[in-house]
Amino acid sequence: MISRMSHLVIGDILAVGVALRKGPALVDRLGDAKKVVAQRRVAARD
Repeated sequence: MISRMSHLVIGDILAVGVALRKGPALVDRLGDAKKVVAQRRVAARD
C-alpha cells in the first residue's frame, strides 16, 4: 500500500510541475482534450 501511495504522490508532483511550467495554456488544452473525449464516448450497452 505504501508503494502505491508513493507512486501516486510522484505522479501528482510531476503533474503539478508540468502545470506550473505550462501555465494557463495547459488549461485550454486540457479543456479541448476533455471535449474530444466526451464526443468519442460511447454509451454503455444494457
